[in-house]
Amino acid sequence: MDPRINKPHRSWPRILVILFLAATCWKVWLGDPQVLPIAAAQIPDSGMQRKVLIDEIRKTNQLITQLAATMKTHTFKVRIEGTDKQATTKRSVGRK
Repeated sequence: MDPRINKPHRSWPRILVILFLAATCWKVWLGDPQVLPIAAAQIPDSGMQRKVLIDEIRKTNQLITQLAATMKTHTFKVRIEGTDKQATTKRSVGRK
């Protein structure tokens, strides 16, 4: 018996996989060298970061000072709506 007759024909998928691998290797080998960006060292400017942080803290402190001055000089009307009735009633605490 001829062994080729009994074996299923699997050469086409094998050939396609081999061609795909060969094309992938060819693309990687001859690929565009400009694909990856050039790495450049960047040293963070800690002095500039500290200055920006201090400026933001000063701005926040100024806003808090304005808010405190407004709260000291103005009178505010406060109206409470929708209170919880259970919280306003006295509850008896008992031991079981």
